[in-house]
Amino acid sequence: MRQGRPVALVAALALLVALAAGAAAPARASADDVWSVPFLGANRLERSTETQRVHALIVDLCASGVSVRATAAGEAGLTTSAFGQHVGALAAVNGGFFERGMIIKGLALSEGALWQGSFDGSFFGFVAFGAGGARISPPGERHRRPDPWMSEVVGGVPALVVDGTPVVDQPLPFCIAAHPRTAVGLSRDGRALILAVVDGRSFEAAGMTCGELAQLMIELGAYSALNLDGGGSSAMWIQGEGVVNVPSDGFERSVANHLAVLGGTPASHSSCPDVWPTWTDAVSLAMCGAPIAMLDRLERPLPWTSSAWLMGAPAPISDRDPDPAYAINSSLGPSRFEQFRAWAW
Repeated sequence: MRQGRPVALVAALALLVALAAGAAAPARASADDVWSVPFLGANRLERSTETQRVHALIVDLCASGVSVRATAAGEAGLTTSAFGQHVGALAAVNGGFFERGMIIKGLALSEGALWQGSFDGSFFGFVAFGAGGARISPPGERHRRPDPWMSEVVGGVPALVVDGTPVVDQPLPFCIAAHPRTAVGLSRDGRALILAVVDGRSFEAAGMTCGELAQLMIELGAYSALNLDGGGSSAMWIQGEGVVNVPSDGFERSVANHLAVLGGTPASHSSCPDVWPTWTDAVSLAMCGAPIAMLDRLERPLPWTSSAWLMGAPAPISDRDPDPAYAINSSLGPSRFEQFRAWAW
C-alpha cells in the first residue's frame, strides 16, 4: 500500500511542475517556425512552409490577469477582430459552427448565460472555461445542462485529440479534404490553452484535413483538442497586430461566436486549474472530514462513505462502470478530477 503524503507538499510540488511547464513553446521546432511573445503569459507561433501557413497561440491560463471570454448571444455576428476590440481582448479566434441567421450549433455560454436554443447534443462537443479550470468535452458526452462551474462555452466538432491521442481517422466529409481550420486545445494539466488557425484555399496555403490538424495540436502540446468552425470563418486577431492570418474569403467573415483571451481580469475569473490531491491524499482528506465527492468516468455521482474504501490497485467501483472512479474535492467544484484507485465494499 502506498503511504499518504501531506497534501500541502503534493500541492507545492504540483505547482512547481506546472510553473515549469507554463505556456512554454514545444521543444520540437521547424526551420520555418518563428516564435514570439505577443503578451505576458503567451507564446505565438508563425509557421510558413511551401504548402502551409500556421498561426498558433499557447496561453498560460495561470498568468496574472488572464481569463477567457466567449461571445454572448447579443454579440453574435461580429467579425473576430471586431469582437476582440469590443471586449478589449489580447487575442481572439472565431468560434463554433452556425447556420444562417447566426443560429449557433452546439452549446454556447457567455458569462454564465446560455444562448437561447443552445444545447449539447450527441454530435457536437465543446470547450468550457470557468473559475478554477477548463475542459474539453468531446462529441458524444452529452450534458443535460452546463455544469455550475462553466462560465464560457463554445461548441465544435470533431474531437481532434482525446487523452493525448490524435484522432487521425475522421469520417466527416468536411474533414477529409484540406481546408482552413481553427482549433482549440488544452494541455494535460489544463494550464495551457492552445489556439491554432491554419490558412488554406490558396497557392501559398493548402489548409489541413482534420487528421493533419490533430497531429498539429499534438505537436503544440494538446492533451485534448476540438475542431472549431473553419473555412472562410477561420481568423485569429491579436491586439496591436490585427488579423494575423489570411481569411480565405479575402476578408473577415462575420461569425456567430468567438473565443477571446483577456488580460487584467480579477483572479476570480481565472481558469487556472486548481491543484488537486492524488488518490491517496483524497482518502486522507476524507478521513479528516474534508468534503470529497465521488464520480464515475461519466461524472455521475456515486454514493459512498469514507469508511467504505480500500486503497490499492484499480478495481471496478460498481457493476455499471468497470473503470476506476474519479475523486474530486467538492468544496472546490467539479472542474478538475483525478483517477481514484479504490473500490467500494
